Amino acid sequence: MFNLEILNNVDWSMFIYFVVLNLIYVIMNTISSILCIKGSKGVSSIASAVCYGFYTIVLKTIVGCDTFTTVAGTIISNIIGRYLGMWLSPLFIGRPIVSYKFTISTDKIVTNRIIQQTLDEYLISYHIASAHDNKRIYNKYSIYPKNKKEDQLIIDLLKYNNIQSQHKEEY
Repeated sequence: MFNLEILNNVDWSMFIYFVVLNLIYVIMNTISSILCIKGSKGVSSIASAVCYGFYTIVLKTIVGCDTFTTVAGTIISNIIGRYLGMWLSPLFIGRPIVSYKFTISTDKIVTNRIIQQTLDEYLISYHIASAHDNKRIYNKYSIYPKNKKEDQLIIDLLKYNNIQSQHKEEY
């Protein structure tokens, strides 16, 4: 059982201060992580530096906190902060994070080659994982466009190669 007497010993002003600082850090970290994937190297580096610079303030605050404040504050801040960071991220990258997912049989060698060469040529991020059933081996694609131009290129590429069963996700 949880000992409720521990709540009597909590410095609630320090708890709120810590939660607010940690909440800001989690939001910054979420946006920094997204910018690492979607932004340029320079923007990503600056965002990361600012984020971890701010985190030193959070760490300095942790030194003066009791265990309850540190653990409970971190949990609360991460739950709220990650949600807010994902909600705010389109303001910083200009659009939601998009990915396309689809599967192609490895028997379709030309189609696989065209897709991979096009993605490489336009420097579009993608990942391929192999999967199989009892009859065939498949390539499972996950493609991550950075902007609407790449979005349209992927849509055209899938249409050109007659790939109907795709799944577009927005985060």
